[in-house]
Amino acid sequence: MTIDIRYKTGQFKLAFVSLLALFVGFMIYSVIEGIAESILAFIFSFVFLLTYFFLLLIKPYYFYYNDDKTKLIIRFYHSHPIFRVFKAYEIPKNIISGYQISKSFLGLRKELKINIEQKNKTGGYPPVSLTLLSSKELKELEKSLKNLSDANSRK
Repeated sequence: MTIDIRYKTGQFKLAFVSLLALFVGFMIYSVIEGIAESILAFIFSFVFLLTYFFLLLIKPYYFYYNDDKTKLIIRFYHSHPIFRVFKAYEIPKNIISGYQISKSFLGLRKELKINIEQKNKTGGYPPVSLTLLSSKELKELEKSLKNLSDANSRK
């Protein structure tokens, strides 16, 4: 099974760029027109800035998931055009012992943490944001991870 949300990530990247451009535009307008005439521009700038920081807080990440072969492949990065750090996990399927999907920030931020067991030691990978996944994609992901962890717990 493969999940790839490249298109949604592009939309959020565009949203970040648009919000920054509108904020800068309104601030330039405020400077040119003077403060007394541009209270409305300050209000709009404040709303754009709040929306921008809200988007940063919910962590809209690009997410790619593939479980077709012997390894589980997860690729992810932040959709913000500046804070982008490309990361990937390649996890052998036979060491996956479980997973957790947690919700925070009023249920808007979803994160996946994969647990592994190898040589009688347990550990886990750092959480990956699933905020941009639709409910259908999230259910497919949970089903796939449940099958993997159940198959490994029977061994």
